Amino acid sequence: MRIKTLLAVAALTAAGLATSMAQNVYSLNVVGYYNVTVPAGKYALIANQLVQTNSTVANVLASVPAGTTVLKWTGTGFAPNTYNGPDIGWDDPTMTVQPGEGFFIQNTTTSDFTVTFVGEVDQNSETIQLTAGKYSLVSLFTPQQGDIQADFGYTPNDGDTILPWSGSSYSPDSYAAGIGWDYPPVVHVGDGFFIKPAKDNTWTRQFTVQ
Repeated sequence: MRIKTLLAVAALTAAGLATSMAQNVYSLNVVGYYNVTVPAGKYALIANQLVQTNSTVANVLASVPAGTTVLKWTGTGFAPNTYNGPDIGWDDPTMTVQPGEGFFIQNTTTSDFTVTFVGEVDQNSETIQLTAGKYSLVSLFTPQQGDIQADFGYTPNDGDTILPWSGSSYSPDSYAAGIGWDYPPVVHVGDGFFIKPAKDNTWTRQFTVQ
């Protein structure tokens, strides 16, 4: 997908995208930000889709409220990491949340809060390796919305399953050879999602700001 070009000071470019979950997405030259809202008392399955020099939770999620918990997928289960407030910090401040990964974030408060991701737009060729029969919690490497097959080059095999998060449960979407997907496999800016491939698969894509 092409990031929409806008006029800016010194002929810099900007990108603007908006979705129901992420709002006010801008890129200035190759640096940008986007916002993701985490609903009160809910889990959200989100992703850091911009490159930082420090992608630890202590840096990327520096403004979340006390009690916020991140759940990162290990390949067999979730590793929880809770922010205990400014005096104590994170249980594990070195945990990273990098582009290409998805992670759950739990809002334990009674009010929605917003996570703002800031960093460089990745214009390199990036690859995700998927293992047959195993769940991988992934994301796009860039803040975009679209069909993961038609727009982002994922090549499915018969029996592949994608599990996006609806806000309260998973919404499985399976691929059958000769038939296609149950539903169009659309992801939004800031989304994480599970893929369970039927065969080993390599998903490679490259994005360029134009």
